[in-house]
Amino acid sequence: MINKTLKEKLDERISDKKQLDIKTWKKAINIATAKSKKPKDMWSRRAMRYQNAVDNFEIIECGKILNETKIHFQGSKKLKKSDDGFHTYAAFFLFAAKQMAICCTYHNNQGTEMLRYNLAWVMAQVNVDLNVLDLETHGYIIADFPEQSYTKN
Repeated sequence: MINKTLKEKLDERISDKKQLDIKTWKKAINIATAKSKKPKDMWSRRAMRYQNAVDNFEIIECGKILNETKIHFQGSKKLKKSDDGFHTYAAFFLFAAKQMAICCTYHNNQGTEMLRYNLAWVMAQVNVDLNVLDLETHGYIIADFPEQSYTKN
């Protein structure tokens, strides 16, 4: 069995190569880090849009998901785990952050061992601490990312 690199796996999986372009990645990060915009569409349409973006690896849309959902995990508007909508927003947020981390790893030409590090980097860019999310419920989303081992220099 041949061990494929992340780059080779993504090149096979993603038919729209524009999604892997560095300019697309930078635009998505700029969208994600911009001031949050309140979506005007109904939740059911937004949920379908979010699911479609995650399923089809649409990086720009993932940036929009992060932009629209990050408000629920920061500052005074932060949702509690018991609040309505918390788990749905957390799941979509994590799925979008995961796609962004995969793209970051791809563009930095890094191995899969850097996926968790890049996920933390993406979350830092949007000012959301991983600890505010419920990983007991949604940990499966990033379960395929290899465990990160850190060493002090």
